Amino acid sequence: MKKKLLEIFMFLSVWLLTILWYSEISAENINSSYIKESINIIASNETPDARICGINVQPALKEIKDNLASKGIIRNQSADKILVISFLTKINMEVDYCSTTAMIGLYEKISYYDRLTEKLKDGKIVLWQRGMTAITEVKQHEDATMDMTEKLLENLLNSYFHEKNN
Repeated sequence: MKKKLLEIFMFLSVWLLTILWYSEISAENINSSYIKESINIIASNETPDARICGINVQPALKEIKDNLASKGIIRNQSADKILVISFLTKINMEVDYCSTTAMIGLYEKISYYDRLTEKLKDGKIVLWQRGMTAITEVKQHEDATMDMTEKLLENLLNSYFHEKNN
């Protein structure tokens, strides 16, 4: 029974990953400095299972902010670009496994004209968005989640910011 539950748990987690588009880009392409971008960096609240699995959004958010700052990206709460970090975590207590999907999205505030209402409206467009899933035992989950988040951040730096710089 435990094995069957673990298989179902893993299948659903992998299925979630296939829904999210993920492309891996080599970390060798990272430049040491990027166009001086101004970004507001925020995180969504973690799920209740996250704490049991060792996930705490605030340290991850601080690490991401520090990493981006070291690359020359400027944090600004009133910036038009918004970087959102999210962790969706589920624990299966019967088999002592956690599954977390980390997602990072970069969005930009825009204004557009709505022909139906004949008014100028505000909204956001997606500039970059990716996600990854880690399935591990509870004891290993915090490290696996941080590794996964670092890979997503490298992917963001390599793809979106690197392309803008070249």
